[in-house]
Amino acid sequence: MKIVYTYRVVCQKLSAPELGPYTTYGILAARDLRGCQQVVQFISDVSLDRAFVEALARRCTAAQLDPCHLLDVVEDAISG
Repeated sequence: MKIVYTYRVVCQKLSAPELGPYTTYGILAARDLRGCQQVVQFISDVSLDRAFVEALARRCTAAQLDPCHLLDVVEDAISG
């Protein structure tokens, strides 16, 4: 199977009034376009658990998830 979409974890340093500064992880979908990675979707602040987001990114890449479904997949994964 040809890899079209690659999903990666993005470390973010964010801040919220009720929490203060915190480190969280988002997920980015990129598409290979003539040797260049083009970002096609990004979901910010998915989880504080890096391993959780890494596993989700691996599953999305392996399944070649269409990025238009990424938000639904993230919401389903978070809700358990």
